[in-house]
Amino acid sequence: MVGEEKYTVMLELAEGDVARISPFIFRCALDKGDQLAKDIMKDTATYLAIGIVNMVNLFIPEIPFG
Repeated sequence: MVGEEKYTVMLELAEGDVARISPFIFRCALDKGDQLAKDIMKDTATYLAIGIVNMVNLFIPEIPFG
């Protein structure tokens, strides 16, 4: 994903300036079905889930996950 040039609604909404992409613009892009925004959301949810499972395993190791 990084380094690849793809069309994204986020850049259009930010008027071509990556620094202007905000959570609001990200959400608007998701609402419009932007594939890059969907991929970012999916990756973020995956990493958050892994982190939550790791924290549970750290504090309550007797709960099996898998």
